[in-house]
Amino acid sequence: MSNDSYIKIIDLDEYLGQGFNGKFCFFGCQGIASSWVKYFQGSRVFTQNSIGLAIRSIKPDITLVLGDNFYDDGLSGDPRKASREFRQAFIEPYRNLTCFCLLGNHDYYIHNRSRWGKHYLLAQATGFKRYWHSTAVKTVERGMRQVELSNHPENHKVHPYPNSPKQWNMPYRYFLLHSRIADFFILDSNSFLFDCDQQDWLMINLEARSKVSNKKFLVMHHPFISGGKRYGSMEDLKLYAMAFGCSDARFKELTKSAHTYGTGEIGALIYHYLQEKLRLLNKPNYFDCLICAHDHMMTVDRIRHKTDSHSIIQVISGGGGAALANSSADLHALYNIRRQGRVDFHCETIYADVHYGFNDLDINTMTVNVRDYLGNIKNSYKIED
Repeated sequence: MSNDSYIKIIDLDEYLGQGFNGKFCFFGCQGIASSWVKYFQGSRVFTQNSIGLAIRSIKPDITLVLGDNFYDDGLSGDPRKASREFRQAFIEPYRNLTCFCLLGNHDYYIHNRSRWGKHYLLAQATGFKRYWHSTAVKTVERGMRQVELSNHPENHKVHPYPNSPKQWNMPYRYFLLHSRIADFFILDSNSFLFDCDQQDWLMINLEARSKVSNKKFLVMHHPFISGGKRYGSMEDLKLYAMAFGCSDARFKELTKSAHTYGTGEIGALIYHYLQEKLRLLNKPNYFDCLICAHDHMMTVDRIRHKTDSHSIIQVISGGGGAALANSSADLHALYNIRRQGRVDFHCETIYADVHYGFNDLDINTMTVNVRDYLGNIKNSYKIED
């Protein structure tokens, strides 16, 4: 199936039938609860079903699943295994919720390219500079397995009527959800910097939707900036570039930008790329909120560059299945903020002292709540400039 054969734009008002009323929930990194790590960090059955139950009690219009859906190897290529993994990870915990999902680095198996990963060590031992059993085509293929779950038989069993919303929705690796109230630009941040088609698609749709006066959300797996320990470095940029077959010329260009901004993290480079493009379109303050995960934290950040009067709210919701630390008390957070070149930014951060959790946001009041896995509100934040 060609790239053009996928539906990348969805009208939420039409899709939901009753229309999108502006209430949604979101969380990421939930797949860790169904991996071997559960033996150290908690039970998938308890954590995931608790979160699913709590979200159902809120009755959101949609729920955004922010990536890292399947640890540690992404979704299995064996259809029988994939069916079982899919049912355990999503059908059972989030029954009757309308979930729109995106891809994280673990869904692509990028993480095992780290210098401590077994595959990286094997590649070094055998003399291969690239990830020893992977190619750019195979990397994308692994992510596309989750796209194909939109047509999975288990999905139709939950909602047997042809016109009703499905439980799992990933129309493509990147897509747009639009409505009279809000637009959600959902990116595949893993590949964005190396994917010209995705970049062109985004700019075309940003321009088209700029004529609509509603709220605008940028949704991707990687945060723009973070005080957490998973915020990356230049080495991470190399791993992603290798995974998606980045050319030498493009990598040199990205490396130059990364040094300019004091970081090699994917999310920061994407954000700066978009800001530069939006300034050319005379729309520098386009987004009202950035929603992301990746770092296993639950924070709400108001970020303002020292040369810009406009601030943006970033919500990191990485507590869907990963046990969290109270990062406000971690010494590494201050070090990470400085390492990222954040001295150029004024940043107000609210941490939530939770171990597992999710967020909900009401667009009508622009209030975001940070909740624990039982649905208790631990903190609230008003999004306004």
